Amino acid sequence: MNRLISSLSLILVLTAAAPPAEAPPPQWPAAPQAARLRFAGEIAGPRVAGTGKIGRFLRILIGLDKAGEVTADRLVKPTGLYVSSGTVFVADPGMRAVLRYDEATGRGEWWPRGAEKKLLSPVSVAAAPDGRVFILDSQLGKVFILDAKGNITGELEGDPEGMGRPAALAASGKRIYISDAKKHRVSVYGIDGTFLQAFGRRGSKPGEFNFPTYLWFDEKTDRLWVTDSGNFRLQWFTPDGRFGGSIGENGNRPGYLARPRGVAVDSEGHVFVVDAAFEAFQLFDDKNNFLLFVGRAGSAAGQFSMPGGVFIDGRDRVYVADTQNARVQVFQYIKEVKP
Repeated sequence: MNRLISSLSLILVLTAAAPPAEAPPPQWPAAPQAARLRFAGEIAGPRVAGTGKIGRFLRILIGLDKAGEVTADRLVKPTGLYVSSGTVFVADPGMRAVLRYDEATGRGEWWPRGAEKKLLSPVSVAAAPDGRVFILDSQLGKVFILDAKGNITGELEGDPEGMGRPAALAASGKRIYISDAKKHRVSVYGIDGTFLQAFGRRGSKPGEFNFPTYLWFDEKTDRLWVTDSGNFRLQWFTPDGRFGGSIGENGNRPGYLARPRGVAVDSEGHVFVVDAAFEAFQLFDDKNNFLLFVGRAGSAAGQFSMPGGVFIDGRDRVYVADTQNARVQVFQYIKEVKP
């Protein structure tokens, strides 16, 4: 009997000591189908040392932080994204700043530099090939130009009509595009910051807009994609603003659009569209064929709460601003293996 008890005790100890099997990351479509998208991780803030609960308490005690204030240890309300060579820029109107995050080190810092350079509502960010960064502040109605070290050096100027309620920006190698939700148009600047033209007006015909918001410039096809939010569609244009086509229509089920927001295109030409009503994003081809639905309401991996912007980098990593969950979720697009 003692030997039996000892054997049972050993089994219990070994069972208790064995670590639980780690669940595989979520994928879409779900297994056993071949994955086309797989959850890769999330970015929640700059990961500053000593900003946990105990660290926060100690910082209050020694006067570095004040009780009740939002601190710089994590994102608050991420909206717009830009990614290049492992550097992630996250526009966060909740922090009134842009997070510059280095994926290699897992650390970041808030831009722009200088306490006197406060922003009010930075909702979108982009960059030029020379390292300059452009931050759009919707409340101030301005686009600030930062140098490669995060210092403000100027603003985009020259539009004779001025900016009404700018919503987002995108940059190509030659131009900067700004959507204006109040004036229902897109303004175009040279990469040097010189105003060139504006196109669009309010309406529902091809080339017209009803509250345009997020933008994406596809370098591979030279197409500017515009989320025409109030018309429940995406339109694309040539670099100089000529209408090319559109996808999407209003509906309340996968394959349709209810509250379209961020838009991006991967290396194979798939169009990714974030939808804040569905708490998800969808994939289409450029012929308006529905391909895949990713996400649902919640806070776990692959779940969203009022998602906003999306960006796809050169590795086909998909970054989604999960706004109300105060994080950026990262997914890996997996190309189909052809026989």
